Amino acid sequence: MSSYRIAMVGAGGIAQAYAEIVRRDDRLVPVGVFDTRDDAAEAWGAMAGTEAVGELDALLSRQADVVVIATPPSTHLALAARALAAGSHVLCEKPLATTRNEVLAVSALANDAERIVAMPAKFRFCADVLAAGELVNSGKIGDLRLIENAFTSRVDMSNRWNSNASVSGGGVIIDNGTHAFDLVSSLAGPIDSLLAVETARPCGMNVEDSATVFLKNFSRWMKSFIRL
Repeated sequence: MSSYRIAMVGAGGIAQAYAEIVRRDDRLVPVGVFDTRDDAAEAWGAMAGTEAVGELDALLSRQADVVVIATPPSTHLALAARALAAGSHVLCEKPLATTRNEVLAVSALANDAERIVAMPAKFRFCADVLAAGELVNSGKIGDLRLIENAFTSRVDMSNRWNSNASVSGGGVIIDNGTHAFDLVSSLAGPIDSLLAVETARPCGMNVEDSATVFLKNFSRWMKSFIRL
């Protein structure tokens, strides 16, 4: 059975799920965790069965097969660049970066390093999504013409870093929209064009709180409607 050496960068909320996965899967061998908060790194290391490393370069020097990045979006480009330069593949939490140019930069760095940069797309593996994909591909329902996706819930983001555009890159379109767009493309193929319309922004918020997005796939002449 193959095993994979995993280095963790970031030990916040989303990182807790990775600790559980690493602890349960014998194929994953944690080589260390780094976070700017020593207590958070030590807690994550205790859960995953590895040690907290005080410096990022020291962690990257351990030659992990994969570096998992679970930090705020504004840090993703710089961290991915350092992980790729160290020779590791990168699994980076969403969104991959805060701007289109940063995403293109990450892609170019990965190509130059001959390494993979990927973003977790967990909803592709949900049982109902897999069943929907099988149904679409079977042709039993005919040609796909419209997908509607409501990716919504009541969450107060006003006191979280997600509401800070300089850190997050934007609101729900870049955050939840990442998953929503991936779901559409997994079922219908590449997205050719989109129109995003902000629908609400509570007082004091400097990012969009909700939005409606229209997507189109010209190869299938199919439209998608997403509420975020």
